[in-house]
Amino acid sequence: MNLLFLIVAVVHTAYSYNYSEYLREYGKNYTKEDLVAREQLFERRVREIEETNGRDVGYLLSVNNYTDWTDEELGNRNRVNINVDVNTSIVKRPLTKNLKQS
Repeated sequence: MNLLFLIVAVVHTAYSYNYSEYLREYGKNYTKEDLVAREQLFERRVREIEETNGRDVGYLLSVNNYTDWTDEELGNRNRVNINVDVNTSIVKRPLTKNLKQS
């Protein structure tokens, strides 16, 4: 029970920073026009994260580099066809040319 409380407390405090701090943490820079819309997306997603984490769904969500991305950007990100070897951090891309077999 204490461990569960600790995990929830840590996750909850992760969202106590504001959008300016988020931008600094993830090294993001936007135009003035984009900044307002991105901040609104960020705030909406943080609310969704907190609501999800407040229910017993078997997992916890967290703020990350994609929290202020639009649905379209997230969809495009999911369509990229690359593999990352987590043991070596090597990105493997599919071959774009037909190679003759030797």
